[in-house]
Amino acid sequence: MWLFVLVLLSPVTTVTAVTGCHSDRDKDDRPRQNCTAAGFSSIPAGIERSTKVLLFPRNLFTSLSWSSFQVFEAIYEIDLTDNKVPEVTPRVSPTLPTLSVLRLGWNRLKSLPADSFSACPALTELYLDNNNIESLSNHTFSGLSKLEILELSSNRIKLLPELMLHPLPAIETLFLESNKIKVMPDNWFEKKEEVPYLYLSINPWACSCSLSYFHQYLGDHELNFYVRDGPNIRSDAESVVCDSPPFLKDNSTFGGRAQDRWVKRLAHFHISSLMEFCCDVNYCLPKTRNNHAGSVGHTIDNSHDSRQHLTHDPRTCSS
Repeated sequence: MWLFVLVLLSPVTTVTAVTGCHSDRDKDDRPRQNCTAAGFSSIPAGIERSTKVLLFPRNLFTSLSWSSFQVFEAIYEIDLTDNKVPEVTPRVSPTLPTLSVLRLGWNRLKSLPADSFSACPALTELYLDNNNIESLSNHTFSGLSKLEILELSSNRIKLLPELMLHPLPAIETLFLESNKIKVMPDNWFEKKEEVPYLYLSINPWACSCSLSYFHQYLGDHELNFYVRDGPNIRSDAESVVCDSPPFLKDNSTFGGRAQDRWVKRLAHFHISSLMEFCCDVNYCLPKTRNNHAGSVGHTIDNSHDSRQHLTHDPRTCSS
């Protein structure tokens, strides 16, 4: 009888079920609400305010409203993968100061202006892959001093802003493969010299004689370049190859002459071999031990038709 009375008097915690979602906990025991492919275009009513992980992949969100997530005071992760979000709106103040992981892959983003993620300065992981991003600014990632993982693969990025990495002193993993990047600005890694995991393959690198900085960096940090094969990764600096000019593009049909062997080595291996070339007034040729363009210790046919495609940039020529 007394046990029955105690049960009646005990406080009862009511958990409101949200149709299309289910509650559980992530691997670190954080309360999580999983609303995958539930047809939502905004946050549904009824989700517990104590929720720390919100999963909305494959829904119908057409905007990212920072303030709509403020009710979750301890929010740790937001997943909006594969929605229809076209833009990210900068905020003046840190709207979500506890947010650590933001997933916006497979949306409709085209550009990211300065201070895009000022609303969430505690981010450690940011996923922006498989969008249509064409442009970034020097200050797109301003304020993200804790960011460790930045995923930008499979976009349409053509230019790397010179100061893009300056606000990211903690960056450890940078995904930039499968974009349209042709050149790397000098001193691009100046503020963060050692980035342990770099993914830069499948870009149309334009191999002119002006890539001395990238060449030097790749040589000094060769073990930091990786490629992905499904869930597996492997170190592979040779994955960074030339796409242009045509004379240097990866091709398995080069002949056996000395000059062809140098080009084949460059095209099939990696961009670091480029700086074995030096500039002449009209074209680039392998540089010899006595610093005279035109021989590599073999007889070279300097009338090779393809040399006219090579880029002349006297800024990086040295005697």
